[in-house]
Amino acid sequence: MGSHERVGNRFRPEHLVRRMGRLLLTGTALGLSLSVASLSASAGSVGGPQIQHSRTADASSEHSFLPNTGPEGCNTPDALQEAFAKLPADQWRAADGALSVNVGRKAVWVFADTIKAGGFAHNTAVVQDGCDFDVVNGGAQIIPNQGRSYLWPYAAVKYGGKILVSAGVITSTGNKPGDFSEHGTEAFFLNTDGTFSSRDRNWPKRSNIDWGAGMFVTKHGKLIVYGSEDVHRPYVFGRSLREATFSNGRWHFDRTPVIPTGEGTDTTVSVSYSGGEYHLLTKPQGALGNTLVSYDSPSPRGPFTEETLVTDLGMKGDHITYSAEAHDLGGNWVISICQNWLDSARHRIGSYRPKFLEYFRPKRTSVS
Repeated sequence: MGSHERVGNRFRPEHLVRRMGRLLLTGTALGLSLSVASLSASAGSVGGPQIQHSRTADASSEHSFLPNTGPEGCNTPDALQEAFAKLPADQWRAADGALSVNVGRKAVWVFADTIKAGGFAHNTAVVQDGCDFDVVNGGAQIIPNQGRSYLWPYAAVKYGGKILVSAGVITSTGNKPGDFSEHGTEAFFLNTDGTFSSRDRNWPKRSNIDWGAGMFVTKHGKLIVYGSEDVHRPYVFGRSLREATFSNGRWHFDRTPVIPTGEGTDTTVSVSYSGGEYHLLTKPQGALGNTLVSYDSPSPRGPFTEETLVTDLGMKGDHITYSAEAHDLGGNWVISICQNWLDSARHRIGSYRPKFLEYFRPKRTSVS
């Protein structure tokens, strides 16, 4: 498929509304005719713990974006863009929700809504072995539907010898944008080759908190899980973030948000650890925000320092970006940002694929 091939509105009903979330469902009297910039500016603080605002990343910061001059090979932003563009069109053409898990020398990429020639899937996987990229099961959906509901992957980690994937449980209620209902989250295990294994029976019960917005596993095997929560307040688009841990067969939940609604996160956060700190990468105001930040702290519960990484993600007109994820690909850090459109026009197929940015992180240290 050529780089100028265009596709229509196939993604819009599910791919867009996921991160726009309850703004579209509740119709908060704003209307989609308002510009993204004006919507973003209206978000205000809603109490809770305070985040220390520190700095904007630049060349002198310990976190900084660099030109595409990283290690030679297939883990640079340009190489990744090219590799995904060259996947067989009948298996994978574009997708959102890019997650990656390192398994030995390989990386397993897990995606959400996926377009392929003549078909569509709510989740797919791609295995990367050096410069070789293979679509799992020929592009078939890897996590099966649960009755009438389907699954949107939110986060993925290597855990217990398998790949643990958290996912939103979604049910379609019609054929128009926004015609769906959300039913919390579930979690599933994939084998290390990206194929489906089983459902996680220990996952927290469904609630108003979407557990699995982000996940991390410590060197001692403790699973840290973050949950995002929508407070349903007008003009507030960022979600508060909760923290829980699973160890010795039991869940332990933090009773207060680790990041307040006023600062806010996207539906998902990308969790990594380096330089003695946890890094929670997100867009503070979800799909409506145009900045990318990292909440940094030596503790998974904070207090966090907010660092602005990108001040302009290029959202213009009907073009939106969302769901930022950090990927440690053989020591070369790359960030993916998902893209979509609010209009019903036909756009280049490449504009529905994640875009990649190279990112420097300080040397990783051990974490308890």
